[in-house]
Amino acid sequence: MDGDIEGLLRLYFFWGGACLFVAENGREDVMDCATMTAQKMRQRIIEKSELMETEKLFKEAGLDWPPKIPEEEVALAAAVDQDKKKKTRR
Repeated sequence: MDGDIEGLLRLYFFWGGACLFVAENGREDVMDCATMTAQKMRQRIIEKSELMETEKLFKEAGLDWPPKIPEEEVALAAAVDQDKKKKTRR
């Protein structure tokens, strides 16, 4: 995406520092812009745009969104994570 903010229609700023990000598909996200740098706001908008683009690609391909993760894979990931924690404690 090379830093482009795709899918953004509007970014509203409100009294008190809140801002509302409204995307092409009508999805909204509220951020506390009073506590964020401009770079952090931009990064968050880019992340949301990338997520929306991924969702759009899944739906266009006829796949479920969000993708279903089998229970076995979730359990395996949790076990690997616990092993990593044990190794770092030693």
